[in-house]
Amino acid sequence: MALDLTGGTSHSVLLDTNAVIYFLANFDGDAAVLQPLFQAAASGQLALMISVVTEAEVRVRPEATGDQAALVATHGFFRRFPGLTVLPVDRAVARRTAQIRAEQRDALIVATAQLAPGVAIVGSELAGRGKTEPCEFTAWDPLVG
Repeated sequence: MALDLTGGTSHSVLLDTNAVIYFLANFDGDAAVLQPLFQAAASGQLALMISVVTEAEVRVRPEATGDQAALVATHGFFRRFPGLTVLPVDRAVARRTAQIRAEQRDALIVATAQLAPGVAIVGSELAGRGKTEPCEFTAWDPLVG
């Protein structure tokens, strides 16, 4: 992953659902790839953002399996992780989502980032295909690391 936290124009990053799931689950070292982002947020160098939709999607598996420990852990992560902001979905995001969705998937994540000025997107390789402007997009492929 090549997001420059030192000289880049963006000091805010919107994470897609896969990035959060892989970080929380620590799949095969993928958390190590994402660790610099979370460390930068914890130290105040970076603002991490997610869509409220990402929060919902991360909770799906623990809800489906009844994994109370995972539900408590994810709830705590979303409420207390330093530098993490959960962005709402409003009508402006809905309109922008429809415009983007006409051309690509993951439209809601892209629209949320585009309407939060100065935010870069960190997401899976496939999510970045298409229009992400004016946001900087850094691809993170959990299959490649």
